[in-house]
Amino acid sequence: MTATVPTGAKTGTVTVTTSAGTLSSDRNFQVTPQVKSFSPASGVVGTSVTITGVSLAQTMGVTIGGKAASFSVNSDTQVTAKVAAGAKNGSDQHHDSWRDREQQR
Repeated sequence: MTATVPTGAKTGTVTVTTSAGTLSSDRNFQVTPQVKSFSPASGVVGTSVTITGVSLAQTMGVTIGGKAASFSVNSDTQVTAKVAAGAKNGSDQHHDSWRDREQQR
């Protein structure tokens, strides 16, 4: 038997219904959230960022540029977050050990 995880599914037991009755798993199936895109791609502190994806209703935190962002879960496929003070751009957060060693020479 193969089943496709439906849109809006949350982590929980797997249930199968047959003519003989209903069976439930003894452990949870973990629905993995996925970020598909975000917009805009850049902005200043206070910028509102729309994040789209799958299974986002279970979002417990958002970090942008290394800082925790205030956020709202709009739906299972969308979260909105605000860039917090102190957030760094991607190049500021990138650490490349080879490059770091070369710069120290």
